[in-house]
Amino acid sequence: YETPVADALLCQLEIPVDTLAAAARSGPGFLAANLAPARAVPGALIARADLIIVNETEAAFYGEGLMREAKRVAVTYGARGAALFEGGAQIAFAAPPPVTAVDATGAGDAFCAALTLALLEGRPADDALRFACAVGALAATKPGAQPSFPSREDADAAAGAAA
Repeated sequence: YETPVADALLCQLEIPVDTLAAAARSGPGFLAANLAPARAVPGALIARADLIIVNETEAAFYGEGLMREAKRVAVTYGARGAALFEGGAQIAFAAPPPVTAVDATGAGDAFCAALTLALLEGRPADDALRFACAVGALAATKPGAQPSFPSREDADAAAGAAA
């Protein structure tokens, strides 16, 4: 039996840090790490990740070192949108489409998955971030986590409307 190798891995700190670090070491593909909830992580994990995702509170926890050490960092600002940084410089900012929020459960997870997917698809940074903000916003319009995730068509339409 051979263990399959993933083309991409999206993970978060709701699993043990050691498990995340081991997964990062074992997979050669794209690694996106949502550093939530904020806690100490090995520098090697930050350096290995192709994308780090944090909210503004988590960004403050990790400090300026995160921007210097990480290849690419997405910082979310809730209903105000999100920014994408490379080498500490902001390369994109997107605001979500206006929605009536019902339940934010899973909205951050939806954002993380959408941004990872859009970057893997080769979308330009601003398009990828706009898509992720639209997905996160739409996920907040329905109760629950997975049941609230929008369809690809709805997400693309909302991202286009937010442009």
